[in-house]
Amino acid sequence: MPDINALNEATERTGKEFSVTVAEKRKGQYFVCNNARGTQSATDAPPCDMVHGRSRRLLDIHTHPISDRTIGITPSGSDIYTTLRDSMMEKQTLQSCITNHQTPLIGCYKNKKMPNKQKLDIYEQAAISQMYGDNSYLIDHFPVDFVTMFYRPQDGKRVTNPQPNDVVDAAFGGAAEKLKTSVDEFDKSAFCVFIQAMTMPKDDRVSMECRRRLSQPRDFWDQI
Repeated sequence: MPDINALNEATERTGKEFSVTVAEKRKGQYFVCNNARGTQSATDAPPCDMVHGRSRRLLDIHTHPISDRTIGITPSGSDIYTTLRDSMMEKQTLQSCITNHQTPLIGCYKNKKMPNKQKLDIYEQAAISQMYGDNSYLIDHFPVDFVTMFYRPQDGKRVTNPQPNDVVDAAFGGAAEKLKTSVDEFDKSAFCVFIQAMTMPKDDRVSMECRRRLSQPRDFWDQI
C-alpha cells in the first residue's frame, strides 16, 4: 500500500486532491503508470505514460481531502463522469477508488458496461445538476450502471460486507458535523437515500445509520 499511503500523505500535507493511475504490465504485475496533482476540489486521472512501455490500465485512485466541504469518499458526479469518459477512451470498463488519511474504508466503483456518447452526455449533465443540489439522476441510475466495493486502507483487502457505521463514517468524512446543520431537517432522509445509493444501494441499514447520525444532538444545549 505504499502508493496509497503516499497519496494520503500528499493530500494531508497540502489539502489538495492527488491521483494515481494503476496498470497491469503482465498478469499479476501491477504498477503506477501515471499520477496527477489537483486542486482542493478536483483532480484528473491521466492515462498511462507511454515511457513505461505498453500496459493495460486497470484503475485509478484519488483522494478527497478531509474538510467540512468534502463529503468523505462519496463519489461526486464529476468523479463518475470522468470515469465514464476514461472508460470510453480506454475502450474498457474501469474501476475508480477514493481514499484519504482518515477513512475507515477505501470506496471504489466500476461501470458495468462500456458507455456510449449518449450515456456520457447524460452523466455530464447529472454532474452539472449536482452542483445545483439535484442528485436525482445519480440516485436512480448510479446503482444500475455501477457496482461498488470497499477495501481496508491498512492492507488493501476487500471488505465484502462492511458495517453500516463504517460506510457512513467513510461517506461523511470530515463533513460529518457540518452535515447535521447544513442539510435541512426535512431533506435529511432524502440525503441519506443519496448516500445509500452511492455506497451500498441494496443495504437499507446505510440510510438508517445516516439518518441516525444526522439526528444526533448538535451541541450541549440540544441534549438538555
